[in-house]
Amino acid sequence: MSICKLLRRRGGSYSDTTVPVWKSTTLTVTGETASSIGLSWTGATDNVGVTGYSVWKHSGATGTFTLHASLSSGTLSYNVTGLSSDTQYVFYVKATDAAGNTSNTNTASQYTTVTGGSFPSNIDSYQSDNAGNTVVTTWDAAASLAFTLASYTIWVRIDNGSFSVIKTGVSSTATSWVDNGTMPGFDYYSRVQAIGTGGQKSPPDADMDDPTILYPPFAMTTTVDTTTTTS
Repeated sequence: MSICKLLRRRGGSYSDTTVPVWKSTTLTVTGETASSIGLSWTGATDNVGVTGYSVWKHSGATGTFTLHASLSSGTLSYNVTGLSSDTQYVFYVKATDAAGNTSNTNTASQYTTVTGGSFPSNIDSYQSDNAGNTVVTTWDAAASLAFTLASYTIWVRIDNGSFSVIKTGVSSTATSWVDNGTMPGFDYYSRVQAIGTGGQKSPPDADMDDPTILYPPFAMTTTVDTTTTTS
């Protein structure tokens, strides 16, 4: 029995001041168009129970966050619609419990809606050495973007883990990148994200390579002839 129920039975009162806590501070962008952006997050925990989530946003490089949507406790994703094309937005999510306590914000995600053009595509990765320690990722360049391309960011996932940024600031003229820090025996996935001069970002999940299986070094065998001959 919870302490608040026990106190109520005894005629007492209980003041819950514990705020919900995030299991993960990652706010993920699941897709974007010229007028919408999809968001998803891992649920928060609370000593009594989370009752809902709220999505907050602001537009531009700086600004005041405003409440965009209030959601139920079982909702862990939301599609933000009605956005302006080629505009930078920043989002965060708060969790609330029955006593009205609110969590700290999870990490804000900054993305820009787009009006057209092609993101980095035809992404491919391949093992380039016998030891399985080097992977080359290639892609077709982004073109006709709604923003001026400044660089590329490379995202990598190993086996069934989560994608994370492994390299930023890759030249805007590049169409390949070499990862020299891989290990054999794992599946390697990569994504490429276009970054604009004003901080705009294409969705990192616009395209993804097929898994590159990193094989261990091949065993080298040699047969030595130990027979002797007599003359």
